[in-house]
Amino acid sequence: MEGHGLSKTQVLKSSRQMIHAFMDHRMGEFADLLAEDFVWLGDYTSQYVAGKGEFLKTVALEGEQPPVMVVQEEYAVLAHEGKLWVTYGRMVVAGPESGSQVLSARIHFTFVWRQQEGRLFLSHANACHVLEDPREVPSPVPQAMVFDRFKAAGQRQSEKIPVRDTSGAIHFFFPEEILWISVKDKLCTVHINGGTMKTRAPLRQFSHPPFLRVHKSLLVNPDYVKRLGRYQVFLKDGTVLAVGKKYYEMVRESLSGICYNIAK
Repeated sequence: MEGHGLSKTQVLKSSRQMIHAFMDHRMGEFADLLAEDFVWLGDYTSQYVAGKGEFLKTVALEGEQPPVMVVQEEYAVLAHEGKLWVTYGRMVVAGPESGSQVLSARIHFTFVWRQQEGRLFLSHANACHVLEDPREVPSPVPQAMVFDRFKAAGQRQSEKIPVRDTSGAIHFFFPEEILWISVKDKLCTVHINGGTMKTRAPLRQFSHPPFLRVHKSLLVNPDYVKRLGRYQVFLKDGTVLAVGKKYYEMVRESLSGICYNIAK
């Protein structure tokens, strides 16, 4: 291992340096660690990028965003063969506060490093945002759920929705993470499991499936609807929202195949 001039500690230090340079938006230092044939795989179908130059184009706007704090870091070496090293780990990134909420996201990652002329260069990175486990009843033996997001042919695949908060930081949510969205004084509030965040994006930006407009100022995720009353919708978490008169029949029809408790 040490015969090639690098130790595990040095490789893990480079992994941490890479992450902190990116999260602190020290883009020059970050770019200096990338191999020319760097390949990046991310959450979206478009995030399949080959080449250092092409990748740097995709993160060109990162330097304009506020830096984020990295906490709960874990790094480990998975494999080492010749001049190749594979590291992996996980972390939590925390951004500026939004009201009383501290915005954060959990990330898992894998890095492939290549040693060249006494230095390490990152050849490949795969990173993904981590969701809460959707299972309500714990299994005696946790299952990988590799195929839990398969859709029938013709159905729209679930993709993350980018939301820019009022501080300028961008967050990514799967539609199923969002319970409902409201707007007041030209500010949208996105209600998610465990909190809220505010954005200056217009409500119409979110007015697409799976979200259902129930009021001129409200969108609801039908998966969280418990029952529909007369001009009211009751969510599974106890939230009660108004249903506008002009939207009621459309909402009633839309929920008829989902919610069995619907007012006549």
